[in-house]
Amino acid sequence: RIIYQGGATLYFSEKLITELKQKLSEKPFTVDIARANDALKTIIHMGKLVLPAKVTEPKLRDQDDIHVLECALAAEANLIVTLDQDLIKLKNFRNIGIIHPKTFRWMTIEK
Repeated sequence: RIIYQGGATLYFSEKLITELKQKLSEKPFTVDIARANDALKTIIHMGKLVLPAKVTEPKLRDQDDIHVLECALAAEANLIVTLDQDLIKLKNFRNIGIIHPKTFRWMTIEK
């Protein structure tokens, strides 16, 4: 909702869309194909495509997670909202905060 209202901007790369499409079809998500495609179309429509910057640090357990950091740098993001526990453990990267979606939701609750 906050993105629809213009309170935040969603950035993505082609690689992140491909990964999300794959993850939505795996447990615990297992979203049906039509719903997954609708979600991806919404992300593409509402978000902005970025070409990731190159990052060589930090060393992560899953080096594929570096791509998320590269996208955030390219987008000049203030915040990364992710379910990835390895990224959440970082807490921040080059002044970009990293939080869980539940924390983001709590931060954006209208008072």
